[in-house]
Amino acid sequence: MDNVIIVCTNCSQQNRVQISSLHLASCGKCKNKLASSSSNSNTTETAGKIKWFSDEKGFGFIQDDAGSEYFFHIKSVNSTHEPKKGSAVTFNISQGKKGPEARDITITQVAVTSSDKPAKVLVLGDHRILLNKIKKYSLHETEITYRNGIQPPSGIFKQFVFDQSQLWSNKNFQYLYIQMFDGSTYYIYSDQETHKIYSEALHSFKASGLISNNYYKRQTEGLNEHHKKSLNQVGEMFEKDFLFVNDGISAIINKLDSAFNAIH
Repeated sequence: MDNVIIVCTNCSQQNRVQISSLHLASCGKCKNKLASSSSNSNTTETAGKIKWFSDEKGFGFIQDDAGSEYFFHIKSVNSTHEPKKGSAVTFNISQGKKGPEARDITITQVAVTSSDKPAKVLVLGDHRILLNKIKKYSLHETEITYRNGIQPPSGIFKQFVFDQSQLWSNKNFQYLYIQMFDGSTYYIYSDQETHKIYSEALHSFKASGLISNNYYKRQTEGLNEHHKKSLNQVGEMFEKDFLFVNDGISAIINKLDSAFNAIH
């Protein structure tokens, strides 16, 4: 039978109850009827403060106003602020693998201390980069060649005299290069148009067998100059595992500049 965790509205006791018998259940501590509490158990926000959080591990604990503690993961934080000990939050409670967890967390007030330190981790999508492991970083500009959607003319003669270069366009974009002390590298870009161009070109080259999951073929017989150029550019981005992020590159660099100066 499925169980739910119901927090008693009278004494804040957590009760594990079978859904089928929820209408009959009472709090194990104060005997208050839990049916009236059930609507608040998962949908009503709970207030509390972050008791502990690890930048490196990406998880921590929240303590509510009644003193109960709940595990949480960084992915459950719906806020632009970094989780920080002492920050006030609101959250929902749900049943996790090891017990009640905090979800849908909003940081309502950031804790301010005299010993504030810069962030130790750069969060880029699913990647968490330890700032003190970065050896160097730099901004670069390159281009990607792509089919622009123009259709060649019909007729053999017109096709013969048609300038094939009109079918192709170039898009310049910036990317951030990060090199770690262990030798690993990151190539990060944030331009939406470039991401669309790259994704469509990569799909096309994979469909034609010129790029596979592990490599891209450098044999370009039968391809025109522009097609070869596009394949080499897309193939290089694929091999280097270019990472697209929604945050602007300039904002990321500013964050790196301030943190890097404080660390080194």
